[in-house]
Amino acid sequence: MDRRPPESHLPRRRRPHREVAPLGRELNLGPVSGGWLAEIGVRTLADVERLGSVEICRILRHHGYPASLNLAYALEGAVLGLHWTKLPPAIKAELRRALKAVRR
Repeated sequence: MDRRPPESHLPRRRRPHREVAPLGRELNLGPVSGGWLAEIGVRTLADVERLGSVEICRILRHHGYPASLNLAYALEGAVLGLHWTKLPPAIKAELRRALKAVRR
């Protein structure tokens, strides 16, 4: 005996996926990170430039979001017009130092 309801022969509706915040898309961030930025009011590249990647990570952490070093790299790269993997080693080292200081 088939226990499926009669409407089960209909195609399944796909669940809508969460929309990536516009800035998240612009910075090539995933939907979660983009949503975090939107939640704290960071909506434009100008906001990222004004606040800076370290301050944004500090604010995110203050609000309970697990902002990572890679997020700081991505934000800094966006400001400089680079993919985060292309950031110069000196900038990465400075971001590591600054984020370590923020944790204290």
